[in-house]
Amino acid sequence: MFENSPAMIIKANTKSVEVCKLELNDDAINDVRSFFSAAACEMTAGKTKIPFDGRYSPREDEYFAVDDFQLCDEIKNAIRNPENVPVYSEKKEGFPNIKAIFVGKQEENEAVEKYKVAFQCFRKEQ
Repeated sequence: MFENSPAMIIKANTKSVEVCKLELNDDAINDVRSFFSAAACEMTAGKTKIPFDGRYSPREDEYFAVDDFQLCDEIKNAIRNPENVPVYSEKKEGFPNIKAIFVGKQEENEAVEKYKVAFQCFRKEQ
């Protein structure tokens, strides 16, 4: 599903969102892509998509979806043009404020852009 997607991270501070590309060797990037693809398939394959509702707990044969979710421009631009995304460089001044790692792809259908994105979010202590 995410065969050609680079792995990217979202760094956040109080004022903006910053997307950076992770520089990984071929084995590592293939592992990341495989992990996210397998997880996405496992969560959705053979199941019924239902609109997200925080008060409802989906059954084993259902999954939540948020149709028409508006991704921020930084994420859409990173997926559209990954070659323009700066490479993440670790700073030695403590832990970076990484909020998530993600992979994604853009699809155009009848001149409408659609995105498939898989995120793994992190808490501060992670």
